[in-house]
Amino acid sequence: MSGLVDIHKFANVFYLSLTGSSIASSDLNTFASDVAGFWNTRFAPQLNQVVALNKVDIVYVPSVGNELTGLWTGSHTGQVSSAEVENSGTSYLINWAINAYYRGGHPRWYLPGVSSVAVSNGSAVSGTYISNLTTAATNFMNDVNGQTTTNISAAVIGTMSFATGNSWRGTPLFRAFKAASCSGVIGMQRRRIKS
Repeated sequence: MSGLVDIHKFANVFYLSLTGSSIASSDLNTFASDVAGFWNTRFAPQLNQVVALNKVDIVYVPSVGNELTGLWTGSHTGQVSSAEVENSGTSYLINWAINAYYRGGHPRWYLPGVSSVAVSNGSAVSGTYISNLTTAATNFMNDVNGQTTTNISAAVIGTMSFATGNSWRGTPLFRAFKAASCSGVIGMQRRRIKS
């Protein structure tokens, strides 16, 4: 999922485990459109109006060396009209829980579009926004997990593990998202700010 915050690009990446037969690009286009709709329903009400989601790309790999793509383009914008925090790298931090315990590298999203009404003392996210964004992320996860198309009978949202013990895995391991939580402090994506 990608878009703009003011004039700067942002993206949130995740993986899907898809079940189905004869999955076609048309299924992926439908799924991408549905994901955009879930973002608009769940996250847009919590994000500042300077944020616009404008693309959802899906790359499906049914077998090694083969891929199909799906795409949605459009514009879904944040709905909070109060003043934004004047730093486009400032984000809400969504942590995704998985059934694996290790140090560092757990899946997370940085959601741009932080409004000044959501933050106090320069970094603390209000309890209302923590609760609302945790609920939004949980519902987004459930929406994606419940989505089907003509040829996709089931989907699970998650992340991939490509390495373990400082070595590449022979076969990457999919790990499903189990729960979501919004951090009590804002995050920064300064390395990712691009115009």
